[in-house]
Amino acid sequence: MGMKIQAINTGDGLSVEVGKVYLVDSDEVTGNYKVTHIEVISAPTAAGVEVRVEIEWQNQVTGFYQYAELPLDAITEEAN
Repeated sequence: MGMKIQAINTGDGLSVEVGKVYLVDSDEVTGNYKVTHIEVISAPTAAGVEVRVEIEWQNQVTGFYQYAELPLDAITEEAN
């Protein structure tokens, strides 16, 4: 189990915070989504630290919320 955090700065200067909406671009999803969790998965190593974010979106047919875990680099910018 990893360590949950409220905010993290990416290598390109973007600050990702829980509760804010960001542009997500990954193989799984693309669009503006709210970040619900940020979690450090692995301890610091020579290769760096693995950080995952969880996003949520609402299924337009059912009305239920769905969640997906993505790598931090899937977050490209803060949504307007």
